[in-house]
Parts: sequence; C-alpha cells; structure tokens
Amino acid sequence: MTANRVPSRRWTAKVLPVGFILMVLGVWAFFVPLVGPYFSFGFDTDTTWVFSGSHFTLSLLPGMAVFLGGLMMLRPTRLGGWIGGLLAAAGGAWLTIGTSLHPLWSDTGFAPMPTSARHAAALWIGYFYGVGALVIYLAAYAQGVLARRVPVLEPTPTQTPTSEPPNDRAGQPPPKQPPA
Repeated sequence: MTANRVPSRRWTAKVLPVGFILMVLGVWAFFVPLVGPYFSFGFDTDTTWVFSGSHFTLSLLPGMAVFLGGLMMLRPTRLGGWIGGLLAAAGGAWLTIGTSLHPLWSDTGFAPMPTSARHAAALWIGYFYGVGALVIYLAAYAQGVLARRVPVLEPTPTQTPTSEPPNDRAGQPPPKQPPA
C-alpha cells in the first residue's frame, strides 16, 4: 500500500516545555554570578550584585542568549523556534568552552575562590559546564522536534491494496510446475 507524503512545515507545541526550561537555565546562568554569594555559591567573588568583565562575557551574555533562544521557541513559528534553538545552543556552547578560552583574551585569572575540591567542582558544574551541557542537549532536542516532519496520509481512493500479485495471463490457469 502506497501512501501520499506531504512535508509538514507546521510549528509543534512539543517545544514549549523545552523553551521554558531553556529560559529558566538562561536566567540561572545570568543571575548565579550576581546572587550566588548569598548562599555561599560565589565563583570568584563573595560580593553580591557585582560583576566583572569576565562575568559578563562568560555568564551574563550566554545567559541572555539562552533565555532569548528559549523565548523564541515559545513563539508559534517554526523558523523562529529553529533560530531560537541555534541561539540557545550557541549560548550553551559558550558556557561550556568559554572558560577554557578565557585566557586567550584576558590577563586576569578566572577560577573559583579557595574552597574544598567538592565545592570547587560544584561551582564549575553549576556555573558553566553542567548548565552549558544541559542547554546544548535541550537545544539540539528542540532542533530535532522542529525539523521537517513528513506525516503519512491515508491512501487515495484510486489506490486499492491487492492481496494477489498481478497476473500477466489474465483468465488462464497458472502454469503447472514440473515434478521434482
């Protein structure tokens, strides 16, 4: 049975939860350097609501990109959601690799405040690596959901399924098989 295939260009509501989660992660990446010191989660400072150029380029800017990307996914346009996914993925990639590239343009060091090894690992993951990896995963998932889908439609009335193969010898009995 052959069915007609029609490409679907419609937006899908399945990206709404992903867009919302990306917005939350963007808010987290944006605000954690500013309010982290309130709950002993300051990365390189213990002062609240103070940020440096490193904070801006490594946390605030990618946080804004992730938030904007998630917000664009909430709009019911496929192109807007797709561009939003790319923007969020770029912000997540920057969260993930930006700290490694930071010494290329800055003479100042960027490391967590002296603390235990577990706490330092939690800071790296909570500020950059974990958030960035989760953002990349969710943005890629949203890209897959928004990709062109090809739904299968019902067969047209001219197409009728047949249970027998076509017979070229219409009206004649099938040929006899020689004995084996």
